[in-house]
Amino acid sequence: MEETKRPVAGTVLGILNIVFCSFGIVSVLFSFVGFGILNAIVGSVPAEPYDEVATFLMAARSFFTISLVISILQAGLNGTGLAGGIYLLNGGKRSILLSNIYAIGTIALVIISFILNKVVVNRMFDNLLVYSDLSSDEIMAMNILKRVIPGFTGVFSIVFGSAYPVVLLALLNRKHILAFYRGTDG
Repeated sequence: MEETKRPVAGTVLGILNIVFCSFGIVSVLFSFVGFGILNAIVGSVPAEPYDEVATFLMAARSFFTISLVISILQAGLNGTGLAGGIYLLNGGKRSILLSNIYAIGTIALVIISFILNKVVVNRMFDNLLVYSDLSSDEIMAMNILKRVIPGFTGVFSIVFGSAYPVVLLALLNRKHILAFYRGTDG
């Protein structure tokens, strides 16, 4: 029986899955450490905010919680993508399914995190504006920041966070690649 050669795109995408998802897992671990440090700082703030910094940190609690949940979900998706990459290199049938779950889940998570971060950042700035004695110029600057920060970080997170998953979906779901991986026993 003649052995079918694995498509080059399958090999390249398998290696990229392993590399990107490994980096993703490491970055999630660092985000857990950062979350712990920042949560300790916010946890030391008294229940009643007395100044602008305390008010800002109190409002940041929901941001830290959302970040932790998103990090846990991203860790699961990175693990799925890592397994998909290994299966792509081994020619396994599950490789397409696992890689698609990783790609679609990551795209959805990037969009959800952008929306949630925008809401939370707006809330943080609103709390800061309500509980502080800012001049009209400072209020105007805060309102500009309130719009710029989520927009700037959102564009970068959507573009860079979704670029590889979109490419993965486009290249991995071509007919000849699907035919190869569906026809293998791995």
